[in-house]
Amino acid sequence: MTSLGYKRLTITLGVALVLLLLWTFCSYLAEVYASKSVRGLQRWRDIALQSDVSKSAEILGWVSSIQPSESKAPLAQMQDIQWTNTERDILAYLRAKTGEDLGADPKPWIDKYAPRK
Repeated sequence: MTSLGYKRLTITLGVALVLLLLWTFCSYLAEVYASKSVRGLQRWRDIALQSDVSKSAEILGWVSSIQPSESKAPLAQMQDIQWTNTERDILAYLRAKTGEDLGADPKPWIDKYAPRK
């Protein structure tokens, strides 16, 4: 192989290495974001399940304002599952605390029990 061939090979391998490092860094950032998002939703769920009805309904309003992603990526699906579980658990808590069943849609619960601003 000529010295020009070695230079091209070195440049190609260098570019491939940079792309691999960039992809790895982006994957790491996506994992960190998903992890923080899931932990945040879990924290809001825990706070809501230890609060009074008014505060729980207010938290339900915050949680329900988050739109699940349309992505089919595994990390996005993990976030969507946690979002669904958080919303469902808060609704179950509100049903148990109030003795009422206003359905699975958060809006009636929020309208009835969340503090007015």
